Amino acid sequence: TFDGKGKFTRAMVATILARITGDDVTTAPKSPFTDVPDGSWYAGAVNWAYENGIVLGRTETEFAPKDQVTRQEFLTMTVRFLKAKGYETEPAELNYTDAADISAYAREPICTAQAMGLVSGYPDGTILPKGVLNRAEGTTIVLRAANYMEANKPAQDEPATDNPNTDEPINGNTDSAE
Repeated sequence: TFDGKGKFTRAMVATILARITGDDVTTAPKSPFTDVPDGSWYAGAVNWAYENGIVLGRTETEFAPKDQVTRQEFLTMTVRFLKAKGYETEPAELNYTDAADISAYAREPICTAQAMGLVSGYPDGTILPKGVLNRAEGTTIVLRAANYMEANKPAQDEPATDNPNTDEPINGNTDSAE
């Protein structure tokens, strides 16, 4: 079962974000977290997320992989993930009635998540930043992030040519041996 009202753990979030990329997490250097055992189902994802600046841990040596993730933690990790993958946007002004409850570290990421359309808050005008995120909410945010990524792909550099009407290389090098 999906268990939409079930809770996400911090390990689950790192794993979800790592899987979105398709990156090989087995090559990530070991993180400094002593509570992330080598060989655990989430170790590679947590190491990858730490290496890419997506997670910082509860302390310098504690990740707390089995702790339930709060809304502000989830949004912070998701926005850090998007930034690590080259997606940027100007943060929006917070418009939640409980914005004062948002921790300092999460303020800018939540502003950015709002601007990206990842989160809109509850009908009563709150975001409940320290509330535990359930699976249905988290999945909605991940799907919105995937849609944002698809709609805002970073521009790919086109190869430069002498003549914009041909594929002839600038320096005259070709792949053929003459």
